[in-house]
Amino acid sequence: MFAEVFTFELRYRLTKISTYIYAVVFFALGYLVVGAASGLFSGMQVQFGMGSEKTLLNSPMINHMMISSLSLFGIFIVAAFMGNALYRDFEHKIYALFFSKPLTKFNYLMGRFAANTVVLTGIFLALALGMFAVSISPW
Repeated sequence: MFAEVFTFELRYRLTKISTYIYAVVFFALGYLVVGAASGLFSGMQVQFGMGSEKTLLNSPMINHMMISSLSLFGIFIVAAFMGNALYRDFEHKIYALFFSKPLTKFNYLMGRFAANTVVLTGIFLALALGMFAVSISPW
């Protein structure tokens, strides 16, 4: 039953437009922040790191700092995704119907959790892809 709950939740999330909007926003966020730091916008100077001008923009320390700081915005997305998964069932009052089947609480909760985790991983991956895309851009 875990697989059925997992695939149901995954299909549900992948049909929602908000999933793709979040991914595009995170992609753009990564693209614009790294683009601003690399000189994409004239007249703008952004510096990351410990104050040294010799720190490379694509160094592991700078990548870690940027992804960590930008992922703080993702806390709100995680709360919206995970909270909505269970709230939907209680809102429509069908939670009792789920447990009338041979579905354990563990399979139900972990199926929903795992599917949302996969989708959220893809959304957060868009941040790193945006950072990578600006590094291979021709400008």
